[in-house]
Amino acid sequence: MIAADLGRGLAFPVRLTASGNVAFSEGEANVRESIEIVLRTGLGASLFATNTTSTWRALEERIVFALATWESRINAVSVTVEGDAAEPETAIATITYSLVATNAPGRLAVAIPLQP
Repeated sequence: MIAADLGRGLAFPVRLTASGNVAFSEGEANVRESIEIVLRTGLGASLFATNTTSTWRALEERIVFALATWESRINAVSVTVEGDAAEPETAIATITYSLVATNAPGRLAVAIPLQP
């Protein structure tokens, strides 16, 4: 399976190449970036939630739903959200997944700002 089979799109975060062109990503990198975009877009309403266990469980459910709805290139194996011991106003969402096209495993952790 070649990287192009997994898609190609604007790199995230948006940036320029050394030659001044808009950067693109493809393959597994594009999938990881897409997951991060889905999470950052879909979890914006959580910015004012408190950083508690019940919030983490609700976020896990929202992440599973968002990824199933918006990212068909992966099968989410597990989603966990936990507090960040170093930052009381941050939770960490860890998504373990496999690529549908290749069955290759992947893992991504994203920081979610919350209220302490």
